Amino acid sequence: MLCCIFLIGSILTSCVQGKAPNSSAIPTSSADSSALQKNITLKKDQISKDVVFRKTAAADGEIVLTSDQIEKIEVKPSCTAQNSSIYDITFYLTEASCKQFAEASRKMAEANGELSIWGKNGQVASGKVADPIEGGIFVLSGFYSFEEATQRLDSFCSDADAIG
Repeated sequence: MLCCIFLIGSILTSCVQGKAPNSSAIPTSSADSSALQKNITLKKDQISKDVVFRKTAAADGEIVLTSDQIEKIEVKPSCTAQNSSIYDITFYLTEASCKQFAEASRKMAEANGELSIWGKNGQVASGKVADPIEGGIFVLSGFYSFEEATQRLDSFCSDADAIG
């Protein structure tokens, strides 16, 4: 379950949006249903209340961010990978939580600390924090295929929006 995580304070926005099949998440738009690149967005009211970010990989680690502090979560093609079939999961924090999370991540980076992300089915990812996460936007990049990224996104989705 431990995966490679790169937490980035800003992202490139030149990725093409498209429609994603077979996901409990809601596509942001569908300019061309045959598009190779796809975006899926979970809006604030679709994010599970079980989503938390902890200061360590332990299930009882200190919580530094909750689902209430996340504005939206997106799966979209990686703008940093050379392979166009690689997807990232991008988290957008609420304006009110940006400064608090930046400070918490600064302290974790200084201590070479670990940040873990938990969804409704347990831990989704974990990794060391190398730099403070500022600006309210960060990216979970694990060189995911579209299917892997949407599976992880489903763990952040509320049960009301889940498939089945």
